[in-house]
Amino acid sequence: MATFVGAVALGGTINEQSLSGRRHTDKSQRDPMLVTVRHSDCWIACEPDSTIHGSSHGHPCSVCQDTGDIVIVADARLDQVDALRQQVGHGEAGATGAESLTALLATAYRRWGQELPAHITGDFSFVVVDRTTHTVIAARDPFGMRDLFYWFAGGQLLFSNRLSLLLEQLGARARINRDALGRYLVSNDPASTLTATFYQDVLRVIPGHVYVFTGGGQVHHRPYWSPGRTGRNEQMGSFREAADRFRALLFESVRHRITSTGPVALAVSGGLDSTSVACAIDHWAKQGLAVDWEMFSFRYGDDHSVDETPYTNVIAEHIGKPVHYVDVKGLGPLDFLALSLGYDDEPPQFWNDMGYLRLMQAAQAMGRRTLLHGQAADSLFTVESVIFALYWRQWRYDKILRTLRSVRPHRRRLVLQELGRQISRELVPLSLRERTMMRRYGASHQWLAEDVWAPIVGQRSPYRHGIPGDDSDLIHAVQTYLTSTWYYPIGTELRQIAHSCGLTVADPYLTRELVEFSMDLPVDFLWDTKQRKPLLRQAMQGFLPEQIRTRQTKTLFSRALIDGLRPALDQEKVALADWILVESGYIRPIEFRSLIDQFIADPTSLPSSFVLRPVLLEYWVRRHSQFL
Repeated sequence: MATFVGAVALGGTINEQSLSGRRHTDKSQRDPMLVTVRHSDCWIACEPDSTIHGSSHGHPCSVCQDTGDIVIVADARLDQVDALRQQVGHGEAGATGAESLTALLATAYRRWGQELPAHITGDFSFVVVDRTTHTVIAARDPFGMRDLFYWFAGGQLLFSNRLSLLLEQLGARARINRDALGRYLVSNDPASTLTATFYQDVLRVIPGHVYVFTGGGQVHHRPYWSPGRTGRNEQMGSFREAADRFRALLFESVRHRITSTGPVALAVSGGLDSTSVACAIDHWAKQGLAVDWEMFSFRYGDDHSVDETPYTNVIAEHIGKPVHYVDVKGLGPLDFLALSLGYDDEPPQFWNDMGYLRLMQAAQAMGRRTLLHGQAADSLFTVESVIFALYWRQWRYDKILRTLRSVRPHRRRLVLQELGRQISRELVPLSLRERTMMRRYGASHQWLAEDVWAPIVGQRSPYRHGIPGDDSDLIHAVQTYLTSTWYYPIGTELRQIAHSCGLTVADPYLTRELVEFSMDLPVDFLWDTKQRKPLLRQAMQGFLPEQIRTRQTKTLFSRALIDGLRPALDQEKVALADWILVESGYIRPIEFRSLIDQFIADPTSLPSSFVLRPVLLEYWVRRHSQFL
């Protein structure tokens, strides 16, 4: 696991009194972090990944490169490293080690400057301290697979890829962001967490953006990549040709991740997405590629209503490799918080992360370094992404923003509804199937009004607090929703869990090439009203067992949640009067008790997040009450 933390004084010297003094600690590290850079205007401490030396190039790392005028620290797994070396004329192809990688990035920065992130691909976060121009450049990969947080005030910049390390530097000044508590309760929208954290003035770098920090407390950021049509794939002829191309891109993405991440743990269900990744790894292994990997899956005791083992056993037999099962039956939020090992810098958002915690612990015990999964395939093939592709082709989000700026706040809901109707009318020419799909899934004014607007302004719920409504927040939220929500990866908390277990998270479906490819394809290739993910099914013909490739059912794991959640709900329903969230006015206790009763009676009657999130948030706030 790679971690780093640093401080920079832009145009001055480090104010030692502004820091807590605890420079070298990390709760998840047994040994002190190594201070690798110390100047009058900056210092950086980092803990490199212990497995990088002697490994293949591109391995995850966190090592500083200090050339005097430029200091760079990176947590990165880069694709096509040899090609990058040739472009910038740095070193020899095949060079290994983290120091070699950061030296390469330093050379690339000298050539491209602030445009550097647009020229590299992979999973990364990095910070460049340019001491000659007194600026700091920071960036994350487009899909946020590496974290990067910062605090910036009075020309003093603190940064880290671990939130806990940044909070240690802030010391007593760290305070919980109360607006974030309300946002957490009412919103399922990942765009709402692209910048804000649960702590005041502590922000995260937006995925796919490059930040420039300058003296005088100025910070500017802009996207260096966003999903859109490239036109490179529009000449793709038949559906079969498109499927073959998709498979080639997916398999190449898998190859990059299994050759540059150390021993791999693949999380598999019996679904199409993760088993396709398993078959891709098996393909490369049979081609002679040395791969150290194991498969892991959940098991819910003897509960056959959520039993995926008939399908995971099929993939195990097909590949000739066992699946290691982790039993998570009855695991509830109280157990989850007890097992979290202090990782919880921010409250978790999704109940199935409870199971992932145990799965990661099992993977760590078997010497795994990376958790590979396939959850992001849903981002490529769900109706939301297809709808977004339709909107993108004829409407740019800036049209919506210009219109919103021109009207008073109280009229914006009606304006968005009318915009939705207008966009729907202007999406021509559409095929009959596209029109049917859009009507069936509400991809018109209802989608804009309910799925875009509601997470921004709040919605009818047992929770009192909605979202703050100033213009900048509104415009930013709409923009980030339309450009980021559909491909944004699993929550930050899953990466935090991985950190606590010494693992790195990777997803082969999250690549620029796959996203751009899917944006160029006809909608019929991506979505069929009669079956899910037709392109992936066609692509995996001959590679994936037919029992899985043609599977149409999907297990609803929310039914398994009730076993672990009921004890906590029964206990907390009685103790609501003592809740910090109730005392602070975030929850209406009577309405919330009614919601709990409804969920216990029928777990499928409403989204589990409506009940689970308040419970997890209450316990998280109690554990972090010193920041209130």
